[in-house]
Amino acid sequence: MDYAVLLHFDKNSEARIFELWKEAVKCGGDPYLIDCGLRPHITLAIFEDTDIQTFCSKLQLFSKDLKTFNLKLGSIGTFASSQGVLYLSPIMTDVLADLHKGFYKFFEGDLEGINSYYKPNNWVPHCSLSINNSLEIFMLIMKSAIEAFEPLDIKISEISIIESKPVIRYLKSFEID
Repeated sequence: MDYAVLLHFDKNSEARIFELWKEAVKCGGDPYLIDCGLRPHITLAIFEDTDIQTFCSKLQLFSKDLKTFNLKLGSIGTFASSQGVLYLSPIMTDVLADLHKGFYKFFEGDLEGINSYYKPNNWVPHCSLSINNSLEIFMLIMKSAIEAFEPLDIKISEISIIESKPVIRYLKSFEID
């Protein structure tokens, strides 16, 4: 199975990003992000295997030392791939960088098959707006997003673990104080 650890936003920020997801679908974009039951997020890690009960207990311990913090989603980006991914990119802060590095240090040796895109010194933090689009549809979504774009101030308020394959299923979520 595949798992992912996600950082979630305050409810107002989630609602604003969910509206952007719906706008992407109106442009012809793939509705996957809405249909699969995900909430807007920034992914910290994707990995293939772990003792999930132990991991969830450790994630709860890890979350107890976290504090809510603000980020600005300051730009629109894309990955050079055939998946047609459009995202909002947070302006990197020491808090976000330290949280990411601290996560990997805390869970060192616990995770199997870590997706290299999410490892320290390779991670591009992002909040996906739309994925799985043809180039033609991607360009329509990109045009719409650029025309409507305003930087978003968000608050990180929760960390969760999901099972991401074969289907999305939230396993545990922990509020950040």
